Amino acid sequence: MSKISFQANLISRVINLAPNMRFIARYDSETTGIKSCMLGYEDRSFIYILTVDFEKSEQCIYVGQSKSQYSRFSAHIKKYAFDHIYLFECKLDELNSSEAIITNDMKPLYNRNNNPIVMRYRNILNIDYDEPKTKAIINHHLQLLKRYEQTGLFGFSLNPAIFAVLASKAKEKGCNCSDLLQTILEQLFSGDIAVELQNDRTLSKTNLATTIEYAKIHGCSPEQIKQYLREENRIKGGIQIGRDWVFPKDTYFPEDRRRKCQKNFIDLH
Repeated sequence: MSKISFQANLISRVINLAPNMRFIARYDSETTGIKSCMLGYEDRSFIYILTVDFEKSEQCIYVGQSKSQYSRFSAHIKKYAFDHIYLFECKLDELNSSEAIITNDMKPLYNRNNNPIVMRYRNILNIDYDEPKTKAIINHHLQLLKRYEQTGLFGFSLNPAIFAVLASKAKEKGCNCSDLLQTILEQLFSGDIAVELQNDRTLSKTNLATTIEYAKIHGCSPEQIKQYLREENRIKGGIQIGRDWVFPKDTYFPEDRRRKCQKNFIDLH
């Protein structure tokens, strides 16, 4: 997303979340006389959003409220090496509720309260809320968060050392952390999974099919499915239950090699 698109989206997003607020201005941190500009908002209540430039766009790092924007700005300019500030005028008695709604939706890095992303990744990010946030620190946290989200480990908050080992092992095996972790968990809970999946009600609520059902979906016999499994497990994502298997209904079904060979023979002649 370009910076211009980000700005327009952020403004409309905030107004949709808190319709009673009004967008006032956006300032760059390097704007000449920016502290003097804030004096004009000294006796008005605001919700403000701090952003930084990150990978050709902007990233929200903090949402706050102020009853005197000048004094709050003076404190934050020392604590956060932000690049831009957005000001939204807000009624005094709506500051707390508006800040909570926006923080919960936008998930800025350095808000501790009402922030699911900080709660989820707190062990990985290891944020020290008391230290000043230099550009290097902010960029480090954003890069770390991006890397962690790309692994697909939503819902997990791992110790940084465990995460580093998991990422290294996944790279060795040519997969991502989420796939490796799922494999480890399936092995750990294989017996419990087998018992649970034998329950028809469990299967009916999932995207899983038995060998017979999976064969019907693809117009072949259960024996052919089992043959594919013996051929270096050509069907991925299956879970073995005793002698039987269950599969995600939408998992890739391999092409019949006999038909492929027959087609190539016909094409050659």
